[in-house]
Amino acid sequence: MSNVRPNQEQAGLQNSLLARRQNLDLRPVLQQAQMKPLRPYRPPSNRPSPDMPVLLKAEARELLTHWELTKDKAFVDARLATVDKRYGKNSEAVVRRLMHEVKQKERT
Repeated sequence: MSNVRPNQEQAGLQNSLLARRQNLDLRPVLQQAQMKPLRPYRPPSNRPSPDMPVLLKAEARELLTHWELTKDKAFVDARLATVDKRYGKNSEAVVRRLMHEVKQKERT
């Protein structure tokens, strides 16, 4: 049997664990994690996303609701200007058309 008390054994064990943690260098792991930008996976394809019609209709509903509540044309035009960048070419015209459809079919 050893002459060391149990509390001293635990303290020695904790000190050795702390020493191991201090010797462990996580910088390369952290640098590698910082190098990769976090992006959602999208398979390589030129085809439009199958969710695109749903997203465009949601954008149209949101802009139409905002227009009906605030009549803020500057905000709606600024938001429509960013739609092409977000969803691709000609999507602004599609959103405008969908806004008219939603207004005629769903909000009468």
